[in-house]
Amino acid sequence: MNVIGGSSFLDCISLSQITFGGNLLSIERFAFLNCRSLTSVHLPDSLIATGRSAFENCVSVTTVTIGPNLATMDYYTFRGCLDLEEILVHPDNSFFSSWNGALFTKDQSELLLYPPAKNEANISLPPNTTVIGFGAFRDCLNFTSFALPEGITTLDSSIFANCSNLTEIHLPDSIRTIESGTFSQTASLISINTSPQHPDFNTVDGILFSKDLSSLVAYASGKTETHYQIPNEVTLVEPRAFADADHLQSIGFHEELAEIGHNAFQSCDNLTEITIPDSVMKIGSSCFEDCLSLVKATLGNGLSEISSECFENCISLTDIQIGSNIASIGSESFYGCSALTRISFPNVVTYGYRALWNCDRLRHIEFLGNVPTSVGFSSLLPNTPERNLARVYLPAHTTPYSRETLGSVMITRLPEVFVRDQTVYVNPTSPNLENFTLRYSSDLETWTPIQNPIITGRFFTIDPATLELDGKKAFFQTILTIP
Repeated sequence: MNVIGGSSFLDCISLSQITFGGNLLSIERFAFLNCRSLTSVHLPDSLIATGRSAFENCVSVTTVTIGPNLATMDYYTFRGCLDLEEILVHPDNSFFSSWNGALFTKDQSELLLYPPAKNEANISLPPNTTVIGFGAFRDCLNFTSFALPEGITTLDSSIFANCSNLTEIHLPDSIRTIESGTFSQTASLISINTSPQHPDFNTVDGILFSKDLSSLVAYASGKTETHYQIPNEVTLVEPRAFADADHLQSIGFHEELAEIGHNAFQSCDNLTEITIPDSVMKIGSSCFEDCLSLVKATLGNGLSEISSECFENCISLTDIQIGSNIASIGSESFYGCSALTRISFPNVVTYGYRALWNCDRLRHIEFLGNVPTSVGFSSLLPNTPERNLARVYLPAHTTPYSRETLGSVMITRLPEVFVRDQTVYVNPTSPNLENFTLRYSSDLETWTPIQNPIITGRFFTIDPATLELDGKKAFFQTILTIP
């Protein structure tokens, strides 16, 4: 056998031992996922590659042995192996090496995986190690206070993920690069510390900043305060800076803040309200994704775009105020906002794919700028089976609205459409045309049926120039009721 296929032994929870043949070249993804009784993994000399999560959640594995020809190993191959104490690598392997039971690149410049069950009071690394790789200390539940040794220059993302007992981290003065999300998924972390002499970073109350405090790099997500005021010196909140800060209920933004990075507040489960000041020019993608308690969001006039997935799965969001200068709505920006009932878009020019999908309770949409194209409307509107959407308010338009402009989804699904000050063309699909009702209003309070709409085949044409109410144009807005 040359290949063990994906998921071949998935969830074989009683499997305690396995012997690999001498011709095996590849173990594909999820092959031994959740084999919870497996106690050791001895990869054969012939093996070249392991796929994603091949041995993930094999919680009883204590020892892993890697042969001389393994060249490719996914980051998540041994994720969740909580009892892992030692990783051994054949000395002839050209890509990997082991030192004191931990896995490194061949030259030992980068730590790839530190065994979660290895219990050392002080971490020791080879003298030439400068990089802590992605997820290197993942699942190390024994860590409570951690000091990285001098000489480390680069910290990759998620290196302490699921170190749920870690409360304090000390960074050496040699650190120069900290990737976004380095300290994410550390539920008990209350302090990230640097020395006063550090040339590039600073800490205030256990929160990590750039040296001059202009960038907020990382908030310790285990801090128990419910409110945090971003310091006035900060102009940039870096990506993932507040991710997973579950205790925070509110954030104070000041008028000097210019940018908020991607995923900056992702999964802040108890954050209830945010107000972005006009000074902020950019908010990164997924900025507030999975903020499950977020009820109200006010976006300032400095923004020109709501980035993709910005409020995805904010399931409590009911009130969204969008700044007047926002011209672009990113894809899936409000995907899954299932409590949202009403939304108003100002001078928006472009709408991203599935921006409002799975907004199950959405009843009213108001467009004050451009109307999506037919394709845009079909992909923008919620895709719920019930089709709860009741009313769409459309802006004045330089050319008449047509089936192509509005899109077949809206024409066939919406019971009411509001249109401002323009000739309107609609193509109702109902065969019973006498049930198709047109009404107009000049004040949005009194609605009057249109007596003589022009009918050409199945198209209705209403010309506001011919309709007046009390000497004023009657088409401040028009309501089209489609059965």
